[in-house]
Amino acid sequence: MTFSLGVNTNAFVNRIVEPEALVPVIVEEIGLRRIQLTPEILSPDWPAPVIADHVKRWNAACARHGARVTTTFTGNYTRLNSLCHPDPDVRAHWRAWLERLIDITADLGARATGSQIGILTYLD
Repeated sequence: MTFSLGVNTNAFVNRIVEPEALVPVIVEEIGLRRIQLTPEILSPDWPAPVIADHVKRWNAACARHGARVTTTFTGNYTRLNSLCHPDPDVRAHWRAWLERLIDITADLGARATGSQIGILTYLD
């Protein structure tokens, strides 16, 4: 079996969020070229023009440094409850949110996304 190492961006939340700064750190200082982007760095809740701008910036920074976003994965908060939340309106929000995350994933050229899409509550 062959495998490749990559880095999940959750470790950089609130530290380095600009792709122009983060991609060189990942490539030059950590020595990896495969990136798993988390929504704390590029959020599906942002307005569409902001998302589009950040996707372009990520794609440009990756191209410049020979890296690529290979996958996305939900982060510390966004992986909780979501599709198993007891409130149907909250579930609807998270479904739309996950659909936007999938669109972002595709726009970044990544081939997959992942999450813990449903954690049941105590009452469940």
